[in-house]
Amino acid sequence: MSPSLREGDLAGRSRRRSLLSSWRVPALALAVVLVAAIGVVAWQRSTGNPEPTAADVAVQTPRQADPVTGPTPSPTLTPITSSTHATRKAPAKPKVSASRGTSGGSGGSPSPAGWPGAGNTGVPAGVKLRTMGDVSLNKTGEVLSGAHVKGCVTVNARNVVIKNSLIEGTCDTIVTNNSTNLTIQDTEIDGLTSDSVALGFANFTAKRIEIRHIGDGVRANGNIVMTDSWIHSFISKADTHNDGVQVTEGSGVVIEHNRIENQLEQTSAVMIGADQGPVSDITIRDNLLAGGGYALYGGKPREGADPSSVTGIKLIDNRFSTTFFPQGGAFGAIAYQDFPGCVSQGNTMVDGTPV
Repeated sequence: MSPSLREGDLAGRSRRRSLLSSWRVPALALAVVLVAAIGVVAWQRSTGNPEPTAADVAVQTPRQADPVTGPTPSPTLTPITSSTHATRKAPAKPKVSASRGTSGGSGGSPSPAGWPGAGNTGVPAGVKLRTMGDVSLNKTGEVLSGAHVKGCVTVNARNVVIKNSLIEGTCDTIVTNNSTNLTIQDTEIDGLTSDSVALGFANFTAKRIEIRHIGDGVRANGNIVMTDSWIHSFISKADTHNDGVQVTEGSGVVIEHNRIENQLEQTSAVMIGADQGPVSDITIRDNLLAGGGYALYGGKPREGADPSSVTGIKLIDNRFSTTFFPQGGAFGAIAYQDFPGCVSQGNTMVDGTPV
């Protein structure tokens, strides 16, 4: 290579070095800025504070008060010692919806028109309840109203009234009447999935009550009237024999215009039988019954028993629902009604088919 070419090459390399030096510093500075910016964004996202986008700004813009209804009020906190009974709604429950409860995946069914259900039994909507433990009612004419009892209720005096109350318990019998002329109305008894008896045993009137999540509903051993009430969502455990109403002795029992639903294959909605003593003057009339082995056991005396141990049984104008089983109960609608001490008439499936 000639000296003139070598000199030209060296001059060119010098110019290139000069150019590289002229943009290297600004480029390095720009890279530092970019890295820093990326780091800030990453930090914001890792701490839950990303740079807001236009959409984010729209979401975070405060909601304007409705020009008609005004701003949404803050919820009122209810003291722990009291509660307001929720507005009653038609079963989503088990209500199986068990309308308002469930038991082993099943319970009450949507309320048929004209029958007791979530909208017309139990605590009326809006009633404020005060919480308490076990209750003993020992004064003649005493009234228990607006109570949320977490425990048992024992009645030891005449003419007591229990109304507009929610009673939740797991004792052997949740409401026990040891006296006479008890009235229980517009009240709910919840066994909290125990195999308890909800209400027993004699000398009371029950109106518009709801019984649920229980082993047995009502033990009716004499001088009892129950109307316009709803029993459902039974609990089956080892050795339980579930009945909505069970009459095993006594007289003077009227069970009229109730809705009793036993989703289990045993035992009944209503069972009559002289298992503990003579039974007489029992009227089961105008009820909507479903479930159990048979929905209604009429009380025919066992083979070899005294025929006069069961008399004055009236099974009249009851309706049998196919909510759980096509025949009303797992095996049929009525059993043990064909004996001299029983009158059975006007009983049909819900579609009018005689049973």
